Amino acid sequence: MTVLPIGGTAEVLPRDDRPDPDAVLDPLADALAGAVLAAGDPARGRGMTHAVVLPPEVAARLAPSGDPATALRERADAALRARTGGDHTSAAEVLPIVAGGPGIKMLHLPGWMGGSRAVTAPV
Repeated sequence: MTVLPIGGTAEVLPRDDRPDPDAVLDPLADALAGAVLAAGDPARGRGMTHAVVLPPEVAARLAPSGDPATALRERADAALRARTGGDHTSAAEVLPIVAGGPGIKMLHLPGWMGGSRAVTAPV
């Protein structure tokens, strides 16, 4: 079981109907970077966990790009650096969760600002 410290929710939509992973990864990366910027101090992102809930058809679009967590974190870090000019990171980790039914709406679950990370333990 994994317990997530969630600071809210935000719907995210793919950029367009193209099947390529960029149409999914770029808007999610912007959401991750935006949550860190909204905290007021981009350094707060280093200690937090973000989660993203992906419907199965969106997860299938990401399958060719490899590990979505790594791709999201790299893109979110690049977006954050572009906005701040600093060497900030968007998150300690990104947890992708595949859930739901048909559709393209994704859900961004930003972590608590200032350093809260997910904890996983067997049950």
